[in-house]
Amino acid sequence: MTVTESVTLLGTGTALEWSVQAQLKDIHTAATDPVGELHVGIPGELLDDLCTVVAVDLGPERR
Repeated sequence: MTVTESVTLLGTGTALEWSVQAQLKDIHTAATDPVGELHVGIPGELLDDLCTVVAVDLGPERR
């Protein structure tokens, strides 16, 4: 989860707003690479009628 660097709309390269939410147990144990959720905001006008493709760019894995 902490390795997420950017999120873009693949067809246009438009940068999308995103945030992460770690699991509470990982926050309290100060996990270096916690498990969690990636939330991506896609404005309605950027949605494709058939298929909206999102690219998630990841950085180096942290251990």
